[in-house]
Amino acid sequence: QAFPSIVAPNIGFGIHGKWKYDAEVVADSAGNQTNYRLDYTHDYAAILGICFKFFGGIVKFGATGRYVNRTEIHKDLDPTVTTIDMNQTASEGAGLASDVGLILTAPIAWLPTLAVTVRDAGRTMYNKNGMFMQTQTRPIDTPPSIDVGYALHPIVSNATRITFAIDYHDATNIREDQDAMKRIHAGIEFNFSDIFFLRGGMNQRYAAGGFELATPWVQFQAATYGEELGTKDAPKEDRRFVAKFSVRF
Repeated sequence: QAFPSIVAPNIGFGIHGKWKYDAEVVADSAGNQTNYRLDYTHDYAAILGICFKFFGGIVKFGATGRYVNRTEIHKDLDPTVTTIDMNQTASEGAGLASDVGLILTAPIAWLPTLAVTVRDAGRTMYNKNGMFMQTQTRPIDTPPSIDVGYALHPIVSNATRITFAIDYHDATNIREDQDAMKRIHAGIEFNFSDIFFLRGGMNQRYAAGGFELATPWVQFQAATYGEELGTKDAPKEDRRFVAKFSVRF
């Protein structure tokens, strides 16, 4: 993904491009390929964000609005397929979406912080014509979801701070048949002079870790985490690696 953006106090604007491929060839007990599962999502979006703080930063409120063009495929295909006709296989559409968030920070030691985010507020529908293809179907609507998080920020010294954080995704759509561990993320960050950051924790039920090097002009991040691809009764880890490089001025 790429997100060139311009950010000023309390407001920001950017263009976001995201491409995501998850694919797996499924075989039977004899090793014969039975189908090719493809989960593909491709987004282009123009995003405007605003934020405000009140009472000296005790209360922070933010919101984003975006116009997004989405192309997606979520299908089982013939394992012998060599080409894919996107106009026939994919779904494309465009629509408006918004997210809102609230952060409450208690002005006491360790700054205990509670955050709530509503993603795709109201529901995001991709019911407008797409920009690139003439597909026969539209992408699946994205229902609203609520994420909640809690954090502590102890100060070790003038140059060293620690953050403990945990969050739970899609907290209002819990069902007994779903794997609660898929929704949980927790971690710890060591901040050394706002220049070097060391991070570790848990993504879903798997270990995660990374680091960041930040200067006034450039930022580099690298991390690894495990993504859950299985089910509640048969977990399956997919180990992933991610890096980010930003130029700031």
